[in-house]
Amino acid sequence: MTDDLNDPKSLPDGLRFLAGGGRATRLILERDWSSHLLGEPSGWPEALKATLSTLLNSPESMLLAWGRDELTFFFNETYIPLLGPRVSWAMGAPFREVWADAWAQARPIIDQAFEGRSQRFTDLPWKLATDRGAAETWFTFSYSRILDADGEIAGLFVFTNETTARVLADRALAHSQDELRALNETLEAQVAERTAERDRLWEISPDLLVVIDFHGVLRRVNPAWTTLLGYAEEELIGHHVNEFVVQEDHGETTDAYELAAEGGKPRIENRYRHKDGSIRHISWVAAPAGNLTYGTGRDVTEQRAAAEALRQAEEALRQSQKMEAVGQLTGGIAHDFNNLLTGITGSLELLATRVSQGRIKDVDRYINAARGRRSGPPPSPTACSPSPVARRSPPSTRT
Repeated sequence: MTDDLNDPKSLPDGLRFLAGGGRATRLILERDWSSHLLGEPSGWPEALKATLSTLLNSPESMLLAWGRDELTFFFNETYIPLLGPRVSWAMGAPFREVWADAWAQARPIIDQAFEGRSQRFTDLPWKLATDRGAAETWFTFSYSRILDADGEIAGLFVFTNETTARVLADRALAHSQDELRALNETLEAQVAERTAERDRLWEISPDLLVVIDFHGVLRRVNPAWTTLLGYAEEELIGHHVNEFVVQEDHGETTDAYELAAEGGKPRIENRYRHKDGSIRHISWVAAPAGNLTYGTGRDVTEQRAAAEALRQAEEALRQSQKMEAVGQLTGGIAHDFNNLLTGITGSLELLATRVSQGRIKDVDRYINAARGRRSGPPPSPTACSPSPVARRSPPSTRT
């Protein structure tokens, strides 16, 4: 006998029906059948030989349980991975011993098959001992009976395939899909919530909110435009922004939306005409997104007015401080001039007194004193003729 078990001629006469079974054929040949109830393979019934040959040469995972009660277990090479550590002794053993841990599940199905109710099961869960791997397994298989020439039950044919990997993969996929579905629902709820929040902010914002295209046409405005500028929404949408901006600010406004069209983020302050004709100063920040620009405008009219009032007050204060300084300067000059006049007046009064008394000696000294060129102290007035200067308060000294 050669190692090529696919060639029937490599097997002895009476065993050539085992050709093509690969490792399964070798397991049959290596088993001692002398004490088995079926006896040596060469003497097996022709129905068993033909059915077993079909089994051994099939590429699908199959098993054959021969007999009505004993159910001798045969399997092909494709079925071997399902047996785990049982493979070394399972060939020819009773079905109930090979799958002792699944016998309670298998027995009712076998009985139904013997009654002619063949069944096919898809992804059926089986509880197995852990010596073959995972205890939780799934199989797709069909059970059908084999009848001999007299119509008696000769055995059971089982086409089987373990689907544990696919079932677990499908479960994982379903779990992932459930998680993704839940995540999508959560995201949808979050998007709806954020959208509602955005809409609320759009509606209640005291600042001007605008969506404007890159040509300066207003596409969307919030209610603050009506509150601050008096225009209804339909009076604004579809109109160019410069229709509402004062003429002098058209250029800067155009530069702003053109900058946004180039990807920039403009910041400007321009003046808008209120519907009642008044002027409002609006400070803008904006940024492009897609083919539109989104902007926020704050009314700074009152801040501008307050700043101008403060500027004017500061200017008035500076003018007041200047006038006070001038007043202090002129007051000092007048004080000094008054002191000077007092000296001149006093000298002239003394001179007039001397002349009226006929005392003209040293009158030039009083004249020089009045002129500010004193050569010495003028003579004191006599006790009988007190000088008018003596009756006046002395001039104060300016500090």
